[in-house]
Amino acid sequence: FSEGLKVFGVSYEKDAGEAKKEGLRFLVEGLEKQPVSGISEIIGELESIEEKISRFGDFFSEDGPKVFIGQRNPFVKNENLAVIGSRYRSPGGREVVVLAVGPKRMNYQKAIGVFKGLAIKAKKSENKINIKSDKKSQKISTKNGRRK
Repeated sequence: FSEGLKVFGVSYEKDAGEAKKEGLRFLVEGLEKQPVSGISEIIGELESIEEKISRFGDFFSEDGPKVFIGQRNPFVKNENLAVIGSRYRSPGGREVVVLAVGPKRMNYQKAIGVFKGLAIKAKKSENKINIKSDKKSQKISTKNGRRK
């Protein structure tokens, strides 16, 4: 995800309050004209991104990705950054927020396409689990030849 989009990627599982983060080097490389002090500030904000997602993760719905640019960004306030994010249900039914943090000049079309692909995959996984659950409950309800 991070390497393909050349962004800093975050996957945050709300129930567990845990995040997986990767791609910091892609973010830093994309900010080549940013002074060192600015990069240091950004890294400081990224260290507390879990707390920000837990507070602001409800901005996202499962309807599709949202884009925050520059200072209007509640996750990393920096005029040179943008965040694209969305919320999904994992195959186990857990709520997951996924963010892509990159420079304002990132490839938005590609990133939004990736987020839409994640949504399709999440829906397919959810449907497979629902089908398995339905089959399992049908077996239980017809046990001993009787419907319950």
